[in-house]
Amino acid sequence: MKGRIVSAILYIAAAVALANWVDIIYGAFLEPYGYGLRKWEILALVGSGLLVAGSLVSFFSDRYGAIVGLAALGLSWTYFALAMVLPMHHFLWRFHGGAMPVAGFVLLAATIYSLIRVQRQMRLQ
Repeated sequence: MKGRIVSAILYIAAAVALANWVDIIYGAFLEPYGYGLRKWEILALVGSGLLVAGSLVSFFSDRYGAIVGLAALGLSWTYFALAMVLPMHHFLWRFHGGAMPVAGFVLLAATIYSLIRVQRQMRLQ
């Protein structure tokens, strides 16, 4: 039961951190949709929504919660990674308000935790 609660909290934290960062990026600059990355933003927000779903599923099943969480994290990492390859004159866009480092840390922690959970579930079979 402890692992399920940790999974749920970690997925909720990742969803909130990612959605907050995407929202700050959109609201902080006058260019619409974060420098033309609207489709990627939507994909990241879908991943954030799936993280919430993964959090709920984690309460009922460790295995399916981790699988949904990993799928959601895969969607979420796309926009995050794309932001890192922008030209250097968008440097402030990357780190605006400290939201990006927080989102990156929480996404990384959730990814590592999910991979460990899935690996343990596979060993138990």
